[in-house]
Parts: sequence; structure tokens; C-alpha cells
Amino acid sequence: YFMEGFVKVNGHPVHYVEFGKGFPVFCIHGYAVDWRMMAGCLEPVFEKHDGYRRIYIDLPGHGQTPPGLLKTSNAWLETISGAIDEL
Repeated sequence: YFMEGFVKVNGHPVHYVEFGKGFPVFCIHGYAVDWRMMAGCLEPVFEKHDGYRRIYIDLPGHGQTPPGLLKTSNAWLETISGAIDEL
């Protein structure tokens, strides 16, 4: 199972990719990369374990998520938290 899309959080689009079905696991990358880095590391592990819905979120300004006008750590946190709530 594979799905890719965007969710909107306060008007800000957040890109995500998900694999599998089951218990949701959110995978959030670090600075200067995108969801593919996390998937490359984690998917080989999850291939051996069924029952997990893996959701990879691109942080603002990374991958396909535009940077927008997020100028504070709190704004980033609200956006990421909102995306998790939507998904």
C-alpha cells in the first residue's frame, strides 16, 4: 500500500507519503533532507513487520512542502502537529 499527498494546516500544505496499513507511525526527518532519507532507513526494518502504517512527513521548506511564512519554532511545531492530527 502506498499513498502520497498533501494535508493543509492553517492554509499551509504539508507533503506526506505513507506505506502500509495498521498502527500509525510518524517518521519525521532532520534538517536538509526529505522523507526519502527516513524511508530509506526505516522501510527495510518495517518490511519484516506487518501491521504498521508508516507516514513520512516533509518538514516545511524540505522536499515538496513549501517553506511558507513559518518564522518560529512554535509555528513549525503547530504545522507538524496539525499534519499529524489530520493524518
